[in-house]
Amino acid sequence: MSVNWDKVDEAALALMHLTTFVERGGVARSWKGFDWDILDRMFERGWISDPQTKARSVVVFDEAVRQSKELFEQRFGSIDEGTRTEARALAPSHGQPAARCECGCGTAVFDRSFVPGHDQKLRIQLERRVGGVLALRDLIERLEEHAKGGSTADALSSQVRAVVEGSEDAG
Repeated sequence: MSVNWDKVDEAALALMHLTTFVERGGVARSWKGFDWDILDRMFERGWISDPQTKARSVVVFDEAVRQSKELFEQRFGSIDEGTRTEARALAPSHGQPAARCECGCGTAVFDRSFVPGHDQKLRIQLERRVGGVLALRDLIERLEEHAKGGSTADALSSQVRAVVEGSEDAG
């Protein structure tokens, strides 16, 4: 008989209910106490944030929190929430799914745009795309000049094209 990995993943999600807790800002998290392959599949399904980080826990997204509770209760019964000292993630206060870090890494963030330090990661990526910090400054100055009516759209377009083509030649 072969292993039904979907059922294994659902059982792990059910057990994750026991270790789910809410941190500041209503973020539901759970400890990474499962096999890495299971955690990777949970991430691929959109249940948790990327487990391949230095953090000891993962973000559990709102739908997975609800599903975790349901699966746990189906398999093991309900928990008296009044006696539980951890894991108040059953009804997140904000009810919104996690946003993703604006740098493009895909890591879940709450109440912010970036994972700490990833704003600098994005800045570096943007500088590289346009050929450095001076080229980025030049682009911003040209945009500001255009916004004040100092250049036409055609002139701005050709200036942007020149900067982008110059960065492609340099790279």
